[in-house]
Amino acid sequence: MKALGLYAATAALAIAAVVVGFWFFFDEVGRRSLLMGASVAWVVQLGAFALLTRARSQPGSFFLLWGVGALGRMAVVVVVGLGMDRFEGVEPSVLILSLVGFLFLSLLIEPLFFDRTRETAPIAQ
Repeated sequence: MKALGLYAATAALAIAAVVVGFWFFFDEVGRRSLLMGASVAWVVQLGAFALLTRARSQPGSFFLLWGVGALGRMAVVVVVGLGMDRFEGVEPSVLILSLVGFLFLSLLIEPLFFDRTRETAPIAQ
């Protein structure tokens, strides 16, 4: 579970850095949308990464759990995309683009926490 905590902190810092970088380009509605996309992406990525940490105890199921995580990410994007009209005070384009962007950013961070020295489970403790 050490990797999950480190991943959560690293992903949060990376997402926060991007939010701060884009903060001044948006009005209040855009900022709210940016924060919503960032928070949803962070929570979804933590769940997907937690699935990968389960692969440590089940070495043969790494790619299966990785695929489940990928499908889960896609499902969240579809659900948010279809339900955007129900959110009040949100800019749909900023919300969906930030959600997808933050999911991609945090997905790129995942390999930093894989344990390349173990043959049976490609994930750190």
